[in-house]
Amino acid sequence: MTTLSPVSLAHLDTLELPASPASILDTATLAELEQIRTGWIEKARTEQIPEKLFEIAYWLGETVDTLWGGTHRRLILDDLRISIGVTIVDRNITKSAWNYRRTLSIYLGESFLMLWRWYYVAQNIDDVMSGDAKTDPSELPYIPGEWVTRALALAPKAEKTKISISQASTDIERNELAGRLLVGKTV
Repeated sequence: MTTLSPVSLAHLDTLELPASPASILDTATLAELEQIRTGWIEKARTEQIPEKLFEIAYWLGETVDTLWGGTHRRLILDDLRISIGVTIVDRNITKSAWNYRRTLSIYLGESFLMLWRWYYVAQNIDDVMSGDAKTDPSELPYIPGEWVTRALALAPKAEKTKISISQASTDIERNELAGRLLVGKTV
């Protein structure tokens, strides 16, 4: 693991963003901290880190029962806890659809690292998994660190699980349809 030394933030616009909080000097100004926060969020968005982590938790996580319904899953990696959920926010009367919120939250021990929310208007919950989303940057805390690499390393395993489950689902649908269509074959 690489140890990062603090960097000067005086000319942050010409320097690379700090890789983690360990790289930020205690003397950073509010403006510099806001610039770092904005830069980290933009970098996460550009590299599609939230979407990748959501997919990993969706395919590798365990289903969690909640009082408020929706679809919720949790993936625990030692001290890293990734939780996702898809929840109906309310009915969108004008579009004859539902307003959904997809949420990704990540904790390392008791430390809050990331919260990402996507908002959708969709006819059903399946559309939420692939639809266009709106996000509110004020609702997107993101603290990068080695945990990102550790979590993203599970992407190949999640992809294999996705393919396996999709294939099994296709096989079941095919067998059910074939059973219905081939009923009279021997008649």
